[in-house]
Amino acid sequence: MSITLAIQTRRKLLSFVRHDEANVFSVLGANFGAGFVAGTLAAGATCPLDVAKTRRQIEVRLFLLQMCCEIVHLSSQSLRS
Repeated sequence: MSITLAIQTRRKLLSFVRHDEANVFSVLGANFGAGFVAGTLAAGATCPLDVAKTRRQIEVRLFLLQMCCEIVHLSSQSLRS
């Protein structure tokens, strides 16, 4: 998706420059601008999802650690009695 967006943004930016005035710097600027826009939108879309996934993984690990500690605690109590 971001590649398509980058290509469309690049074309739009290059449309502001006449073909006879296009040079390396205008093409480079259009490529940089298009990559910046596409990268920003892609990061904005994926970052919240990545944070949610990481939090969920931490919750599962903490739950499993808590269950293991409880099992060890209960088994040590049963060995004492």
